[in-house]
Amino acid sequence: CGDAEAKRPTGQVGDPFAEKRLIEACLELMATDVIVAIQDMGAAGLTSSSVEMASKGGVGIELVMDDVPQRETGMTPYEMMLSESQERMLMVLKPGREPEAEAIFRKWELDFAVIGHVTDTERMVLKWKGETVCDIPLGPLADEAPLYDRPHVPTPKPAPLENVPESNDIARDLLTLMGSPDVASRRWIWEQYDHMVGADTVQAPGGDSAVVRVHGTDKALAITTDCTPRYCFADPVEGGKQAVAEAWRNLTAVGATPLAITNCLNFA
Repeated sequence: CGDAEAKRPTGQVGDPFAEKRLIEACLELMATDVIVAIQDMGAAGLTSSSVEMASKGGVGIELVMDDVPQRETGMTPYEMMLSESQERMLMVLKPGREPEAEAIFRKWELDFAVIGHVTDTERMVLKWKGETVCDIPLGPLADEAPLYDRPHVPTPKPAPLENVPESNDIARDLLTLMGSPDVASRRWIWEQYDHMVGADTVQAPGGDSAVVRVHGTDKALAITTDCTPRYCFADPVEGGKQAVAEAWRNLTAVGATPLAITNCLNFA
């Protein structure tokens, strides 16, 4: 057990029901004028959210690590800043309005804690057990961070297929092809999850795109994710174009107008 605890990763498995409560609490709070800034804790946890928020606002931030809710006892400031526990948001609230925010989060059975304040130093300061354990400028951690310029060469195209084995059993080949994860049905994956939470699902899974109604309106959002790996392997540039084109087609197939795209290339 001790060895298992020692190997526990910083990343955690998400809890969809806790996420739903967090979403509802944030939406309710956003309907007020309490929030100055808000950001989710994604990769790098409290570090990325606090640094990015303060940097974008041109301010500094001071955190009292003793007040940060922890998933276990004995965590160090280093571990708390890098922990990627899911379903957490970092907010800057208007001074004196903290009780209003806390009441909303408590109503949704969520933790709430005031862990610091904004400063005018453009530095990140961390306090722990009465001592300053971190005092660094925010610039090098955010917009002024060094940019990679690694040596690179164009990806060579794969050689044409050669020595393709002949087959006289087309039926067997078809069954083999249908059994491949690349083309087989993914129904067994999405059937495990509740895709009707909130009763605003318009297009059920299995089609070209997901369509979800914007609650309480006559509007809807269409979302899709696509890629054809074999095209990208054969020609990365043309494969990338094809992925965009396929996503566009899938959105228009359900009557939607494509508005935005993300490639999830966090290193780009």
